[in-house]
Amino acid sequence: MYITGIKLNHVPYKGSGPAQQDLMSGIIKVSFVGTPREIVAKLNGEIGKLMGTDEVKKLLAPTGMEPDPDTPAQFGAYLKADYDKWGKVVRDSGATVQ
Repeated sequence: MYITGIKLNHVPYKGSGPAQQDLMSGIIKVSFVGTPREIVAKLNGEIGKLMGTDEVKKLLAPTGMEPDPDTPAQFGAYLKADYDKWGKVVRDSGATVQ
C-alpha cells in the first residue's frame, strides 16, 4: 500500500471465510470511491477471465463453489433483488430491532 499511496485501515477479522462472506453480503465494505468506470470494467473483465480458467475452477471445486462472474450492473441488480426479497420477508414477519 505504501508504494501506491493507498490508505486502508486493517481491521482484524474472524477468519478469511467469514470475511469473504461478509464482504460479498455487504456487511463489510472495501471500496475505492471515485474509481473510474473504465477501471472497474477492466478489473471486472480480467477477474472474470481468471475465474473462468480451469485452474481456478479446480481450486474452487472441492469447496463446492462454482465461478459465476458477472458485470458490476448484474451484481448490483442481484444485490438489489436479494435486498428487496429479504426486506419483504422481514417486514412481513413483523420483526423489529431490539
